[in-house]
Amino acid sequence: AALYAVVAIATAATIIASQALISGVFTLAKQAINLGFIPRTRVIFTSELNRGQVYVPALNGLLAAACIALVLGFRSSERLADAYGLAVAVTMVVTSVAYFVVVREKFAWSIFKATLATGPFLLVELLFVSGSVRKIPDGGWIPLVISLIVFVIASTWRSGRRRIAASLVEQSEPVEQFLGAVKGRLGMPFHGTAVFLTADPHGVPFVMRHHWARTHSTDERIILLTILPTNDPYSSDENRVSVEGLSEHLIRITVRFGFMEKLDIAPIVKGCASFGLHLDDEETTYYSADPQIVPKKPGLWRAWRRNLYVFLKRNSRPMTSSLGIPADALAKLGLEVPM
Repeated sequence: AALYAVVAIATAATIIASQALISGVFTLAKQAINLGFIPRTRVIFTSELNRGQVYVPALNGLLAAACIALVLGFRSSERLADAYGLAVAVTMVVTSVAYFVVVREKFAWSIFKATLATGPFLLVELLFVSGSVRKIPDGGWIPLVISLIVFVIASTWRSGRRRIAASLVEQSEPVEQFLGAVKGRLGMPFHGTAVFLTADPHGVPFVMRHHWARTHSTDERIILLTILPTNDPYSSDENRVSVEGLSEHLIRITVRFGFMEKLDIAPIVKGCASFGLHLDDEETTYYSADPQIVPKKPGLWRAWRRNLYVFLKRNSRPMTSSLGIPADALAKLGLEVPM
């Protein structure tokens, strides 16, 4: 007699649990993008008050396909429970370990205090995990495989980005050293503007040094452009752009975007115009680095991780694409990065 009522309750509970899972995946994906663990993808912020309330279209479709595949593969909630139970048990263990690390490194708790706060929970959770080991052949292997795939992608992407960042840092140099090397030859009387995109808000990027070495910077005005995110939903027009004159022809511009705002070149051009810098004419060229991955050492392990990173990089959204810089105003300079 209670069948229909129980089915209705179970359906409502499933919807609630699925919404929690979807929201958690979206939030973790946004944090992973900010931390450099996964490639840049489209993220839509749905709230001005809560920065963590986001929507990731690509992951939403991936979750839908995975859910349908799991239902068709297991065909019953009893069989799916084996995979779910192991996933929950291991998640609890990971949470306790992460909490231990946080209280030790961030809050400077003693070993005794940190162990006392996490040890009892970790002991019970390890018992749950040991009891779920037998479920691995019956479906528990699925969350383990998914976790392994996510870990390989995240570690490969982060390692590759670190290699590229290190190569760019090695090729950059302090502003004073660069200006001393050019000795007043920077900025010849040619009516034009060169804008160099760089993540380093202090030094001179490799792209500019390479450009100057090849052309001796025949542009009248040279700009180093750095884009920084803020914790506010929006950045006001007054605070969006800051300008710093490094020399007569060399200018550093720092642009800030709120987390609710879409990266776009239009507000940057508008903000720079208030300082007398007009970047919307036909004589403005934007330059960015185009790292090319080359083999560092032979080996199967290095080769497949290198190829995985190249695949992820090819399918990620570059900063220049997000900004919407016209193709005829963009130039990329290559940089070999051994990996």
